[in-house]
Amino acid sequence: MLSSSSSVTLGVLASLSLAPFVSAHGFVHEIVVNGQHYKGYDILTQWWQPQDRPVVAGWSIPNNQNNGYVSDYQSPNMICHIDATPGQTSVKANAGDQVTLHWTEWPRLHPGPVLTYLANCNGDCKTVDKTKLKFTKIDEDGLHSAKPMHWATDTLIDNNNTWVMKLPSDVAAGNYVLRHEIIALQGAVNQNGAQMYPSCINFEISGPGPKTYDQGTSPMTFYDAESPSIKIQVFYDVTKNYTIPGPPLGAGAGGNAASALSSSAVETLIPTTAPPPPSTPEPSILSFATRLPSSSPSLVAVTTSGSGTTFVPPKTLPGATELPIPTTASSSSPPPPPTPSSLEPPVSSRTSAAVPTSLQPTPSAKPEESSVIEPTLEPTPTSSTICTETRTATVTRSAVPPTGTGNTGRASRRYQRMYRRVKACIDRGETPDNCLRAMIARIQKAQSKQKAGF
Repeated sequence: MLSSSSSVTLGVLASLSLAPFVSAHGFVHEIVVNGQHYKGYDILTQWWQPQDRPVVAGWSIPNNQNNGYVSDYQSPNMICHIDATPGQTSVKANAGDQVTLHWTEWPRLHPGPVLTYLANCNGDCKTVDKTKLKFTKIDEDGLHSAKPMHWATDTLIDNNNTWVMKLPSDVAAGNYVLRHEIIALQGAVNQNGAQMYPSCINFEISGPGPKTYDQGTSPMTFYDAESPSIKIQVFYDVTKNYTIPGPPLGAGAGGNAASALSSSAVETLIPTTAPPPPSTPEPSILSFATRLPSSSPSLVAVTTSGSGTTFVPPKTLPGATELPIPTTASSSSPPPPPTPSSLEPPVSSRTSAAVPTSLQPTPSAKPEESSVIEPTLEPTPTSSTICTETRTATVTRSAVPPTGTGNTGRASRRYQRMYRRVKACIDRGETPDNCLRAMIARIQKAQSKQKAGF
């Protein structure tokens, strides 16, 4: 029989061993639109400084002190997270603008879809009753491939925990709440095991319209706990087609919602072949434990497909994915298969009234062929107006997948081994939670050896 002190010691050790498992969750800490940087609600610091909290566009969730998730899919917490209250300022944007959402570090072993919704406040978002908000889905991304497993969350991680989407080009002027969400499926085999991580941000949008996005549905009715998209053994069932949960894109936009969908929105998200590994270096497996959120966002996400791959881009509303128009195809020839285009990174303005944040460059990719467009910068201004000048960099990823000999290839193989180990653990009869804990312990052991210089 264990003594009282021994029990306490074991309890403390157990808590410490699970600390990365709990704290590895994430949230949106910054939003960038038209070069302007806006702070989201930082659950790691803002909850304990009530007198000095900055005014932010992100909704406040001070009771989410353990960086947790929502698992009661019919509760009001599904709307904007645990006991969320409205943000007290707004992100300024135009209809059709690109929105860059910076997450804190997201763990690779929390795979799942990424979704974005929009709701009209029909007044001031700072005082809106969240239970009356009716959200319309405007962006979604799910499973890209089963072998190797690649989810929307992997795309987010590969792009420095950054998600890029566009506001609908037909949204009317007004005050809106943008609801951005990750659904983590690592424990979804259990009842209510899928973990919801919604983040809400106030937006003040300039038209043209005409759709008001006020005829959608409440997040409390989005998901069914028994749906095969919510209750799923992610390490087995992903060999089948995965249907992204939630209402259809554009439902509730107002007017003729069907006209708001782009041509890619009616296609299946599952590609005919596996997408290539990312061409930017992935973080080391030892970076699985959460680090504090950085205030320095990186350049925006870029999605590519390799040669010989038919890849259907994520479903979005108008303007979310601009496709290149071939110059050699005749008017009678069938349209070519869509290929995602590179995205322009946001331009940081030093004269912005928003909270200033420095930029860090995205880790440079090793080009595999000469057709890659290298990042180019305008010459640094030498006049006295340097504080008002901006520089823009355009980055395009290589169309050739990594060969597996560089850092990216090695990291990709490490993550595949992680998945295989967790799957083998489940095959032996262990629960998914126990298998994930064992993987975390393995990572911590490797970290200890690395720090000790072995």
